Amino acid sequence: MGGSGQDGRITLTVDQGVARIRFDRPKAKNALTFVMCRSLVGIIAAIAADDSIGAVLIDGAGGDFCAGADLGDLGSLLEGSPDARAEAVAGSVVELTHGIFAALAALPIPVVAAVRGWAVGAGFQFALGADLLFVSETARFRAPQIALGHVPDHGESWFLPRKVGWARAAQVLLLGETLDAAQAERWGLASRMVPDASLDSSALAAARQLADGPRLAIRETKALLQAESDSLSAQYEAELAAVRRCAASEDFTEALTALRDRRPPRFGARGVGDGIQERRQ
Repeated sequence: MGGSGQDGRITLTVDQGVARIRFDRPKAKNALTFVMCRSLVGIIAAIAADDSIGAVLIDGAGGDFCAGADLGDLGSLLEGSPDARAEAVAGSVVELTHGIFAALAALPIPVVAAVRGWAVGAGFQFALGADLLFVSETARFRAPQIALGHVPDHGESWFLPRKVGWARAAQVLLLGETLDAAQAERWGLASRMVPDASLDSSALAAARQLADGPRLAIRETKALLQAESDSLSAQYEAELAAVRRCAASEDFTEALTALRDRRPPRFGARGVGDGIQERRQ
């Protein structure tokens, strides 16, 4: 994977089973260049292939999470005829946007996001796509596409109404209203709002708890939360299948044994992510 140059990068580190993806372009509010997006596609694929990783943590360097796409790169899509422009924009959406967010949504392990400052466009979708979202009181969310004569293209139109309801999603997506940290917590979008100084430690603690926990049970629970069952009975069937898989696992035996022995459980051998070396993309 190629680097993104001196003006920005994606940093990946793996420690104690937690893969940490950091947007590291603070002078540009961590706006994503096309090269950074291509790096993200490869990074998420590498995480998906590494069984030693039990959780993902996404954050941004500096005072902002991610301001979305880099305006300079977006400007390059204005060249040519309307048909050529349409194909160029659609092509970038399929290659990069869908490549990133479809792969992120497909990860069987939980994703934690820690947001301070602005999360705009793609940055907003990284927050929406997280299973657990920690925000500082400085967090601000915005979907700017309507103001750009464009439409939500990262999956916001699917994720946001399912998390906050149709009417609230319309306020954000149609009117372009900014959502602050308190609203995000009140609407149920954010898992927890914490003081800015506590954001990193709170999100990392949650990611490590997930990575140290019973991996199969956590994966199965995430899958059940994502299930599109059309009835309660169908969900019961999905739960029953997951029950069988978990009951056959060593983690289940260890958990009950530890409970009987009145000691903390020691879930399976935990690697430190040797399959992925630290990367700065």
